[in-house]
Amino acid sequence: RLQYEFDVIRSMDFSTYFIILNDMVDYAKSIKVKIGSGRGSGAGSLILYTLGITDINPLEYDLKFERFINPKRLDFPDVDVDYDSKGRYEVIKYAKDRWGAIPVATFSRYSDDSLHNDLTKYFEIDKGVRNQIKENGINSEYYKKFVSENPFYGECYSAISGQMKHIGKHAGGVVITDKNIPTIHTSSGEIVA
Repeated sequence: RLQYEFDVIRSMDFSTYFIILNDMVDYAKSIKVKIGSGRGSGAGSLILYTLGITDINPLEYDLKFERFINPKRLDFPDVDVDYDSKGRYEVIKYAKDRWGAIPVATFSRYSDDSLHNDLTKYFEIDKGVRNQIKENGINSEYYKKFVSENPFYGECYSAISGQMKHIGKHAGGVVITDKNIPTIHTSSGEIVA
């Protein structure tokens, strides 16, 4: 089983992923960061178990490696390693320093409600009007009448609708690659991918 898994991992060019993952888990253990026992399809890998990345012996539970990595699919393996929240950032810092890890970006877009809330607050529009807009929606006669009386509000709504409201970073997800990938800066100045 180990030889089969090793051959599949090597043939699909995933060896570097396992080396980096093993290094990060070893580092976390060396500084006494608690790590979860393993979850998801990665629990089906005997190699992950023998490396100490998961604590679940897939042979004991008859878990299939092909649910994790299947040579017939080109999906990249995804191992969820749950680091203790107290030590997670130390491991991420290590990954950044050692492997050039970049945090995964998170973002949210304006919903109709959040955009109307922000705009009505900005323009100091009565809360009752804000609630009417929310209740009736942008396709209602109420909203059309409101915009005809407040054209700049309608222009702002149209310009901002669908735009990003917040950009942040994932609590634990990082990207490690030797390829050029698009990055952005968060409001705190951090680079995320």
